[in-house]
Amino acid sequence: MGWKPEVFVEGKWARNALVFATEPEALASARELMDRWMNVRDARAIEVVGEPATHFFDREAVGVSCNRPIPNP
Repeated sequence: MGWKPEVFVEGKWARNALVFATEPEALASARELMDRWMNVRDARAIEVVGEPATHFFDREAVGVSCNRPIPNP
């Protein structure tokens, strides 16, 4: 199970392929995306079943995208 960020733009919810382990990470990613895109009206995180986390949200990143791929073990 994972969490995907979504933003509401042009009358519909849009998402990318990123999947996070937690709801707060996905919501933070959606809000960060909201800051970069135009005409975004809202942001949310949705739970997805059967999709493992692919990224984590790096709260220490400044001035660059905060979405980081999960390193392979």
